[in-house]
Amino acid sequence: MKLINKISRYFLFVSILVFIVVSAGLYFVIENTITDETDEQLSNISQKAFQELKAAKWLAFHLS
Repeated sequence: MKLINKISRYFLFVSILVFIVVSAGLYFVIENTITDETDEQLSNISQKAFQELKAAKWLAFHLS
């Protein structure tokens, strides 16, 4: 087996491994960011509803 073939196979294996690790990490970071943002928005809407109900106002949600 030629040296260039060994190096190419090693490089391909390492590249695939790095791609899998980076992809998994990126997935979890994006999922966590979206979950945190969604939770924050739901919390804000819930607090607004509670305040309007406490003030005996009509509820009007404008989702954007």
